[in-house]
Amino acid sequence: MAIYYGKISIIKNDDTQHSGAYMLVNISGEHLDQDIENYLSCLHNLWIDSPMAEKIRLTVGSALSKQEEPEEMTVKGLNKATYQPQQITVSSKEISHSLDRSLVYIEKEIEQTLNSVHSKIHDDIVKNGICLTGSGASLRGLAERFEAKTNIHCYVP
Repeated sequence: MAIYYGKISIIKNDDTQHSGAYMLVNISGEHLDQDIENYLSCLHNLWIDSPMAEKIRLTVGSALSKQEEPEEMTVKGLNKATYQPQQITVSSKEISHSLDRSLVYIEKEIEQTLNSVHSKIHDDIVKNGICLTGSGASLRGLAERFEAKTNIHCYVP
């Protein structure tokens, strides 16, 4: 199964036909970065650029809202009201919250796709697992979150 900007496909032998022996989930990290930019803009009145959003995602981003030890990061941006440089501290829990809507959407798309495939294909997916690829797959806890939701082994190669 592959996700390319919201479209999911079952892939077999690198062929994008709707039959396959395993599921491949490819999530756009850029979309997750945009979620972080929007969240900080709305909640903290802070403008940040795409490279800063990516750095936040890679440093303290998490797909899991409940973490044993939340991490923190100092973020520099531009205050939207004063146009002055501003520095804030964000936590991994806060960033997890900013990503939740996109991750719930992806979970629903995965569930819908799993429910629509033939039982033999579904069995193959359960047997071989879901492979997460792309820059979004590097999000801490993503495989664990999707595995808990689908009850299918998820992994990042």
